[in-house]
Amino acid sequence: MFQTAFPEQVWLNIETFIKNLMDLPLWADSALSETLFGGKQVSSFWGAIFSTGLTPQGMRVLANSINLNEMIKPK
Repeated sequence: MFQTAFPEQVWLNIETFIKNLMDLPLWADSALSETLFGGKQVSSFWGAIFSTGLTPQGMRVLANSINLNEMIKPK
């Protein structure tokens, strides 16, 4: 992917998405990292969190699911 020529706007969207992903509060909660995220999780685990805001066990991790259009908006 990163060896493909994309328009500048695509690169700006990717950069903004990554910055907004890094700013999600779940990464700053040390209690979550010690318990919920303690071991290596499979991709379906993260898919559930990002698509629903909940872990597969039903624990709320994000206030809402990740909305791609919102994630590429500069904040």
